Amino acid sequence: RFLPDNKWQIMREQSLEIYMEIGECEYLIGNYQLSKHYIYEALENALTKLEQLKIYRLMSFIFIEEHNSEMELDSGLKALDLCQMNIKLEPKSWEVAKEFFQLKFALRNQTNEQLLSLKPIQDEEIDVIIQIMINVIGNSFRKSQNLTAMLMLRLMRLQLKHGAATENAVVFINYALMLISGFNDVKEALRFGNLAANLADESKNTYIKARVYFINSIFLNHWQNKYESSIEKMRTVQQYQEQLGLYYNLTVMSCFLCNAKLLDGRTLQEISEEMAYQKKIYGKYSSPLAQDFLAELSHWIHVLQTPDAKINWHAQ
Repeated sequence: RFLPDNKWQIMREQSLEIYMEIGECEYLIGNYQLSKHYIYEALENALTKLEQLKIYRLMSFIFIEEHNSEMELDSGLKALDLCQMNIKLEPKSWEVAKEFFQLKFALRNQTNEQLLSLKPIQDEEIDVIIQIMINVIGNSFRKSQNLTAMLMLRLMRLQLKHGAATENAVVFINYALMLISGFNDVKEALRFGNLAANLADESKNTYIKARVYFINSIFLNHWQNKYESSIEKMRTVQQYQEQLGLYYNLTVMSCFLCNAKLLDGRTLQEISEEMAYQKKIYGKYSSPLAQDFLAELSHWIHVLQTPDAKINWHAQ
C-alpha cells in the first residue's frame, strides 16, 4: 500500500523484491492464496531469466504446502523449459537409460574425496534451477516414475558439470534414493547417502539437514543400523520440518514413523500410541494423504486386536 501506482515503471526491481518477500511471508504463515497474489504479479513483471527462476522456486514451495501437485509440476516444467533442460513431462524409458549411462560415465573416476570437495557452483541460474528440480521431485512420481528418475539423474550431472550446488547434499541423497529404489543397488546407495549425511552434518542450514535426514532415516539408515536409530532420526526431522514450515513433509514423516515401528516388530498397542501422539502433536498440519494412511493403519490394528471385528475394506 506504500508503493506508488506506477511502481513497476519507476522502481521495478525494488518492487519485485518487495512482492517476493511479502509473498514468502504470507506463504510461511499459511496464507497461500494471498501469497500467490503477490507472486503472480511479481512473475508478470519479471524480465530476466534469473528473476523468473527465483519466482518459480518460491512457487514450488507454495504449491507443495497447498497440496497442489499439478500446479507444482506445471511451474517446475516451465522453469525447466526456461533453462532449456529438455526434460519432458513423461520421459521415455530409453531417455532415462541414456541419462543414467551418461551419469555413470561422468562418475567413473570420481572418488568420495573428489565428490565432497567439488568447487561451489558459479552460475546462479543453474543453482536456482537445481533447487526447483529438488522441490519438484517430491510430487513428480505421481505423474511419472520416469520423470522422477530423470530429474534425479540430471541433478547429479548438473552438479558434476557446474560444481557443488547450494543444496549439494540433497542432490547426493536423491541420487542415493534412486539407486536403492530403482536399481536395488544398496552399496552405491549407501555410498552416496553417507556422502550426503557428511555434508548435512557439517552444514548449518536446517533445511538441508531436514531434506537429507528425511530420506536417510526412511530409506537408507536401516540398512546399516537398527530401526530404533531410524525412528530417532525421524523425530529429529519432524522438529526441523516444523521449524521450517514444511508441514506436508512433516505429516508424511508421521506415516513413515508409525510404519517403521510396525516393521521393527513393536506391539500393536505401542503403534496405536504412536499414532495418537502424532495426531496430538502434528494433527493440526495433517494432509489428506496422512489422514488416509493413518486411518487405514488404525482400522487394521483394530481388526487384529478384535477377533470378531467387522472388516471395513473402505476405511476412511
